[in-house]
This record gives sequence, C-alpha cells and structure tokens, in this order.
Amino acid sequence: MNKKTSDFNKVFSAWDILVIAFGAMIGWGWVVSSGGWIEKGGVLPLCTNLLDLSVSNGNAFNGTGFIDVKFLKDFTLTINGGVGLDETRSKSMSNPYYGQFVPNGGNISVAHGRTFFMNFQQILSWN
Repeated sequence: MNKKTSDFNKVFSAWDILVIAFGAMIGWGWVVSSGGWIEKGGVLPLCTNLLDLSVSNGNAFNGTGFIDVKFLKDFTLTINGGVGLDETRSKSMSNPYYGQFVPNGGNISVAHGRTFFMNFQQILSWN
C-alpha cells in the first residue's frame, strides 16, 4: 500500500495555530455579543432623530438700579435694588419601540419652571 504524501508543506507550528484560534475567538466575540448590546442599548441615531423629541425654550429678565440720598451734610444713604425672572419650558418624548423606555411604553414629559428673585441693599455712608 502506497502512502500518499501531501503537496503542501507544514509551515505553522502548534503555537501559531493557537494564536490564530485565539484571535478568531476574540475577533468574532464582538459580533456574538453585539446582539444584546443593540437590544438593550438601542441607540439608533436615525430613529432617534425621527421618533424622539427634546425641546426647551425660555426667557429671562434682569433689572438693577440705585439711588443716593444725601442728608445732614456728611451722610449718604445708597439704596441698591435688583430684580430678575428666569423662565424655562421643556417637552420631551421617548419612543416606545426601542431603548430604555420600551418596558414603559415610551415616555412623555412636559415641564415648566419659573424663578423670580429680588435683591435690595441699603448702605449708609459718613464722609
């Protein structure tokens, strides 16, 4: 019986095969794991732009003033005053099809905030 010999030469050692196998495992591991990442994370930029909404707007007003009152020749009463208003309105909607709000069926929120502030100071000076 004739033993058939191969026309190919053995060029890889056992170590080379081990390194190639390990690289293949790591190289394909991200493909296998990405299914769960996409399912749980769900960030699809095009769908986010089409289905999700995030809008904020607002306005602000600030005003300051002062008055000096001189009396008894050497005294000056300075009264400083300031007022301000800051108002913000926002709306957001997260779609119910993918992402972190799927279990809740999506998310809609509307918010309004208003801050009003006043500052008054009285300073008595003697010259």
